[in-house]
Amino acid sequence: MSDFYIPEQGCAVNSYMMRSIFMGVALLFNFHCFSQTLTPQQALEDLNTLQRNLRDFHPGFYRYTTTDSMAYYFKMTQKRVKKSQKVTDLYKEVTYLLSKVRCGHTRPSLPRAVNDAFKANQPFLPLAVKYLSKRLVIERTHENGELERGDEILSINGKSTVAVTKEIFEHLSADGFIETGKYRLTERYFCYYYQLYITPDIDRYRLTVKKLDGREVEVSLMGETWEALENLDPPAAERAVLRLEHREGYSYMKIGTFVRYYLNGTDLDYKDFLESSFAELKEKGSKHLILDLRGNGGGDDNYGALLVSYFDKAPFRYFERIEVTDHYEGYGEIEKQEGRRLMTSHKGLSTWQPQANRFAGKVYVLTDGRSFST
Repeated sequence: MSDFYIPEQGCAVNSYMMRSIFMGVALLFNFHCFSQTLTPQQALEDLNTLQRNLRDFHPGFYRYTTTDSMAYYFKMTQKRVKKSQKVTDLYKEVTYLLSKVRCGHTRPSLPRAVNDAFKANQPFLPLAVKYLSKRLVIERTHENGELERGDEILSINGKSTVAVTKEIFEHLSADGFIETGKYRLTERYFCYYYQLYITPDIDRYRLTVKKLDGREVEVSLMGETWEALENLDPPAAERAVLRLEHREGYSYMKIGTFVRYYLNGTDLDYKDFLESSFAELKEKGSKHLILDLRGNGGGDDNYGALLVSYFDKAPFRYFERIEVTDHYEGYGEIEKQEGRRLMTSHKGLSTWQPQANRFAGKVYVLTDGRSFST
């Protein structure tokens, strides 16, 4: 199976271990640990440092969750830290807390050594799954003749898949109350998340499954090693895609990423692609354009603004404002305006002009749960 999910854009939390937090427009938390277990004092110190740094540096810390509620969540988490525990146990507490911030860029990742040890020492549910609406169905299986693609999983070890999904979601960061990204992320790493968040160390799984013909059956599976499940991995989506096609009645544009270094490793030039593509659309007199941003996890803000400039008919600003906290002393020029500390030097705050070859026809934008950020 693939390594644990690393977001294309995100932020990092330094745990005990947590020496500093870096803040910008996005907050990046990277969780650094030097052992597999923590004392209660170490865990509490980490949680206190996390709370203090979020309060001091995250400009949206209380945007969706009130001050009192956030304090309550931290207090309840701190009460649960009563004894020495695995780093993975503290990690679960941290992911729970960060999910309450409701910022998709604020997410942690396990230290590589801890993550590698977890994958080496745990059995995993030998299935690849997919959500169809809220139904969890089997996509691929690992050498099990009783199950087939399309079978719906109703429960695992007596817990409904609705309850399992809800519990996993409590540990995943997303903007506001959006769940589409959580569904896509959960189906991609379901066996990993189940073992980490639901029942660590379990090696047998009792599934209630609804077959394609409507029958409900009980199936028992033994856990498999991480390496044994490599055949369940879907092929990695190609990110470095910039493509324009003309079809009957419409044109189609695919932009797979806004991450500069993904494109730099190819012969693709983002600015040249947009310039030549929109000149071509104008020359051909295209009236309808499908803009496909499915799977695009974001990247360079200025790439997003440049794309908008090929559609907007009036001058615009990509950001209304970029607000930072009183403790922020990082990148950019900062000014105090109407009680706020605002960054004034980001290019996204400039006025962008419409392009001469802007597209004036009908635009249809395709997005999915993996479309994010820029």
